[in-house]
Amino acid sequence: MFYGTKQVAAMLKIRPQTITTAIWNNRIDPPQKSPSGQFLWTLHDVERASWALLHKAYQLKEKKTND
Repeated sequence: MFYGTKQVAAMLKIRPQTITTAIWNNRIDPPQKSPSGQFLWTLHDVERASWALLHKAYQLKEKKTND
């Protein structure tokens, strides 16, 4: 599954501009790009960005189901 930069920013609770600036300043490696030029973030990319920007692991929130 892929995420957009805005989605990743929301997941990490930071502004999208923070991610973009970090990529431009070589603080994080950019993820793969789509043919249209948008970043395609995987959970691995999100984890790397979390460590680089927040100095902590990203905790994936599992959706609870009522079975």
